[in-house]
Amino acid sequence: MIRADRHISGDGISRGLGEKGSALSKISGFNIATVTSVALMFAGCDGVDQTEGPSPKQSMLMEIQSADEAWRELTSSGWRAERQEGDDAFLHFLREVELTAVRRRDLGLDFWNQHPEDPRRYKWLQLTVHLPPHYAVDIHEWSVNESYLAPNIAPINHAALAEWEKLYPRLRQEFWGSPDVTDKQRRFLWMGELEQKIRRANEADARGEPVDAEAILTDILAFAKTYPEPFNEIDVLPFYSGVQKLIGLVTGDDRETFGLTGDSLMAYAKALVETGNRSAVARGTSIQTALEENDGELPPIYPADITETERAWRSLPSYPGDQPSSFEEYVVFFHDQIVNMRKYRDIGVRRLWNEYPDRKWRRIWMLVTLSEPPTYAKDFVDAIHAKAEDRLAYVEEDQVAKAEWESQYELFRAEIWNDPETSDKERGEIRGKEIWTDLWAGQAAWERHRDKSVVQRLLNDIHSLYADYGNARDTWTYSTVILRAHKDYGLDDGELLAFFKPMETYSDEDLRILAEAAKHQIGLRTSPFEFTATTLRDDSFDIADMRGRIVLIDHWATTCASCIEAMPRIHDVYERYKDSGFEVVSIAYDGTSQRRRIERIETELGLTWTTLNAEGQWEDISEKYGYQGFPQYMLLNRDGTLYAGTGEVDMGRNLEALLEEMLAAETDAATRH
Repeated sequence: MIRADRHISGDGISRGLGEKGSALSKISGFNIATVTSVALMFAGCDGVDQTEGPSPKQSMLMEIQSADEAWRELTSSGWRAERQEGDDAFLHFLREVELTAVRRRDLGLDFWNQHPEDPRRYKWLQLTVHLPPHYAVDIHEWSVNESYLAPNIAPINHAALAEWEKLYPRLRQEFWGSPDVTDKQRRFLWMGELEQKIRRANEADARGEPVDAEAILTDILAFAKTYPEPFNEIDVLPFYSGVQKLIGLVTGDDRETFGLTGDSLMAYAKALVETGNRSAVARGTSIQTALEENDGELPPIYPADITETERAWRSLPSYPGDQPSSFEEYVVFFHDQIVNMRKYRDIGVRRLWNEYPDRKWRRIWMLVTLSEPPTYAKDFVDAIHAKAEDRLAYVEEDQVAKAEWESQYELFRAEIWNDPETSDKERGEIRGKEIWTDLWAGQAAWERHRDKSVVQRLLNDIHSLYADYGNARDTWTYSTVILRAHKDYGLDDGELLAFFKPMETYSDEDLRILAEAAKHQIGLRTSPFEFTATTLRDDSFDIADMRGRIVLIDHWATTCASCIEAMPRIHDVYERYKDSGFEVVSIAYDGTSQRRRIERIETELGLTWTTLNAEGQWEDISEKYGYQGFPQYMLLNRDGTLYAGTGEVDMGRNLEALLEEMLAAETDAATRH
């Protein structure tokens, strides 16, 4: 039975928060009415006869409803903390991050205990290990400390942390032994444990507390030895980035915390090589080489001649370097992205802009924060899930936070823009990054409100970027975005051609070529796609031989992890629709040099479609159709003409809907005749 009193009292949220705890129980977050109604339903107050008790069928239904309701609550928007007097939007956001982590832990524990047969609880454990609460004694002090660049030295509630650490081994043991858990999920859990141990160790070291460095370093070696290779081809990049991240932390930025210098670092590098882990061997070997070339010491993390200003600006958080491949991994990735980008922008605003007024680094900071703008979402957890589900345009924004930034930005921009030392080229770079942000605003305006005025301003601004500032690089980049996904901006083929028409006379050759590519893409609407190559078995193949069938052309290369990741999704649709005349033709542009890897990919993923070897042909195809990297998709009608392009296919996510559209239109036409 659900313990409604736990939620109503707020005890789970308040635990470990010290004197702030009583105030936190008043924050509106838990849906108390819903939880109470579920508890009452279990007590027989929802139309169930209390004398005879619910039937087995009714009991099962109530249990499913209860689990689903609890899971929705666990994965909902988190806590909306009350904004304290004097707090800006950034401190409010940081407090929300911590409160949400506390909420995730406590609700997850309830879910774990109340729904022992529900495998979703294992997903919760993965996330709560990767995204744990800080166990702060005082949330406000923790939030203030997080707004600085040093490890957070806010006092922690050791009793609350010990309570979790006492519970955790039992949860982990059950997770590890469950048949519902995959080896990749086990590795992901272990990775999260190690990352958090490293973070806690840094914080403890900064507070002057002892650190059991040897235990953590030994655990990393055990982890590397347990997982010597990627699980499959889709796992290659996540495998390398994950292992390299762990080793990079303890032997790089944090090596002083773990006592790895000189002989001890050389010994650890040798131990890494001995694990046999491909990534650890590469890292250990490179460390040994660097030590031998530098008289037994690695170069300092920062160059000896670095200025205090440069060091301060370089210390800002970076974009996360993970390579996610599952929904849970994407949740962690986007959590870190949202937090890091808010920190990058707001710490730059709050401290570095005024404390280190260096023109060069201010401009670099501005360009980065415009290139990777933070997500000012009203609900932090909603934004994470929206990003993971590729639908961020629909997230409601925190207008207060956004307005605070915009008012500050106008001052910063004016200072740099009006500086006599700022060149027109630099102004063009700034303007280019502003337009990058406007791309998403234009798409959101169309998708939410069918407002094309924002899009039209965007298109005009892209042209002015080249005409007024000579910024051909960004003009080309943003124009390829429009070409790839013009329907997301509400543009029909005629409007797309009108946008590219002026580029035909531009002096920049790449822009003229792109304008020609737009005509070729639109031309595919009426002229069949033509392409010949050989299969991986060296048989001749002509796309024209596929006429009479609906065909998805998948342009890719083995260097594209997202291409490979999308293939199982596309293959599932292929298997279900091939009897309706649907085919997939995979064109690999490194089919000679990477033939063995492509064959492994086909075997591992169980792919049964035709793969062509088109090595040497990518330059012509990319220039002809304006393709910028992989993947690129063409969904062709039965006559070989284009029905939908890359943006519409969306990595296969929209493929089934597009096929249903096409087949319904065919049925319609047949009925009319």
